[in-house]
Amino acid sequence: MAKGFALCIGLNKVSTDHYDGWDGALSVCEKDARDMKKIAVKMGFTTDLLLTKEATSTNVLSKIDHAA
Repeated sequence: MAKGFALCIGLNKVSTDHYDGWDGALSVCEKDARDMKKIAVKMGFTTDLLLTKEATSTNVLSKIDHAA
């Protein structure tokens, strides 16, 4: 039986609306999320992964609601 649930989210780009002209580009956040998922799996967690394009607020809230 799983110890818990890990929702791993990696965003390599964010909306520029709130960052005063910053282009919103990030470099390795998706890789970090994949690595965190691997660690969680090894620790016995059930996992889910959302990366930049799929990591909308709707999808994140849906995953949290489903886990709850």
